[in-house]
Amino acid sequence: MVEENAKERGHRLNKVMKEFNLGSETIISFLRGKGHAVSDNLATGKLTEEQYKLVFAEFADDKKLNKRAFYKELKNAKPITPPGVDAVIAAQPKKAKNAKHRNAGNVISIAEESKFGSAGKVVNSARSLNLANQQSNDVEQLVDLDLSLFEPNILIDARKMADFYVVYYSFENTIRKFISTTLTQKYGSSWWDSRVPEDVKKRAEETRNKEKDSPVKIRSDDPLNYTTFGDLTNILQFNWLDFSGLIVSKKAMERTLADFGALRNVIAHSCILSKTDIKRLEVAVETWFDKLKET
Repeated sequence: MVEENAKERGHRLNKVMKEFNLGSETIISFLRGKGHAVSDNLATGKLTEEQYKLVFAEFADDKKLNKRAFYKELKNAKPITPPGVDAVIAAQPKKAKNAKHRNAGNVISIAEESKFGSAGKVVNSARSLNLANQQSNDVEQLVDLDLSLFEPNILIDARKMADFYVVYYSFENTIRKFISTTLTQKYGSSWWDSRVPEDVKKRAEETRNKEKDSPVKIRSDDPLNYTTFGDLTNILQFNWLDFSGLIVSKKAMERTLADFGALRNVIAHSCILSKTDIKRLEVAVETWFDKLKET
């Protein structure tokens, strides 16, 4: 349904002009030359998904030449949210609706930072959007690559999956912070030595040693950052007495994290999520927050 709706909406001609820095006549003439009928009305004219892909394939190099201008504009642009989101945000009380997401030692703040819509999209709060805009220069450096090296269909699929990577990254690191903060409060900064299963510690150490011997920069001094998603579940299970006051049900926690872990692997290995999997991802994330107790 999500994908079908996106195709029905299409790509507005004026936005495509801005994206590729092209005049309407250039786009319309090109597509008509390919046998496509295109409206020349800038306010209502739209391109189908197929037409957009043709424009992308033809003018990707031209788009690349305007990359620095694009990032400068991005830095100063106001965030764009999907239709209806402003009304949802306005209806929320000033204090976070799901206060329980912030409790448990104030370790979970994603409920304040984002809202997951039916398409798995992340609607960022003003705070996180401002932070993203402040970091736009860093983003420019990271993507300083000729994207025309890649096939247009692969790039388009990558853009569709980008939001899901944001969810996966945010959720996994939220769990890490939840574990670290809770166990630090109870056992102090050395909790890793006494409150982590030996096999988890061994895997984390092996991963860190491999990283030391590689050209990759050491990611962290914190061994928790070298754990897999499955390891995080093991730590929660190992310390259930400490987390039972914060999470409603152990079985629900295990099922939710197992489901998310399977979907996480699809995202991490650069595959496309099906419509069913998108819904499962939403349910898994929402269930995690629902199962946190109010404290």
